[in-house]
Amino acid sequence: MLDFLKKEKNDPNKLTGIISELLSLQSATHGRSLNNLASTLAAHQPASGYVFGFHDCAVQRFGIYDEKNPELATLFIKENYQRLFGKKAGLSLYKKAIYSEDESLFSQGRIDGGTDFHEFLANQTPPLGLSRILSKRG
Repeated sequence: MLDFLKKEKNDPNKLTGIISELLSLQSATHGRSLNNLASTLAAHQPASGYVFGFHDCAVQRFGIYDEKNPELATLFIKENYQRLFGKKAGLSLYKKAIYSEDESLFSQGRIDGGTDFHEFLANQTPPLGLSRILSKRG
C-alpha cells in the first residue's frame, strides 16, 4: 500500500480513499461502519479528535496544506468529513471538531490520530488508536 501512496502523493481523491479505508478498518473491529461511527464522534471528544488528527496529518504529509493557501487543507478536511459521514452529519462533525480544538480530550485524540497516521506512513505500523479509543468507551 505504501508504494501506491508515494506515487499518488498529491492526489486528494486517492487520499480520501486511504483515510476512509484506514478508519473503516478500525471502526469495523467494533462492529461499526463509518456512518454508524458518526454518532460516537459527535459524543466522544477523544474519538472526534483522533479522526481530525488523522486528517490533519494526512493533509500535511501529502502536500495538500500550503502556507500560502491554508484554506485548501481546511476545505479538503471539511469535504472529506462529508464524504465519509454523509453531507449533513459530516458537516456537523467537522464544525464540532473545529469548535473543540481547545478541549484537552479532543487535543489528546488529535495528537493520537496524527501520530497514528504518521507512523503508518513512516513505519507501516497499522493505525489502531481509534480502535483503542472505542474499546475504552465500550
